[in-house]
Amino acid sequence: MSERNRALNAHDLDAFLATYADNVEIFVYPSTKIGDGKKHIEKIFSLYIEKKDVSIRVKKTLEADGYVVVESATTFGKKIESGIAIYEVRDGKIKSVRFLRDTLRAKQTAVDEGS
Repeated sequence: MSERNRALNAHDLDAFLATYADNVEIFVYPSTKIGDGKKHIEKIFSLYIEKKDVSIRVKKTLEADGYVVVESATTFGKKIESGIAIYEVRDGKIKSVRFLRDTLRAKQTAVDEGS
């Protein structure tokens, strides 16, 4: 995972994409699929990386049995998104990722609205 984060912060799209399996699957935790394939990852990050307008700061990392759980703050332009991601890593490549950002954002919205 550190290679992925270094590549992102260095704005090196090729090195960043090299950390993902060609058939990577992307989910909102636990199982809502929002995309698949390296092309999907490229579509999300390429413009930010090209403009050098993205960075990540890792707060905590846990690793066990081919899974890496990362709590981080990612800056996209002027927007900072804090969240948790669960990466499944096989043969040195990210096979799947599950983001808890949307779940956390929804919970935060409910708290802000007094629910």
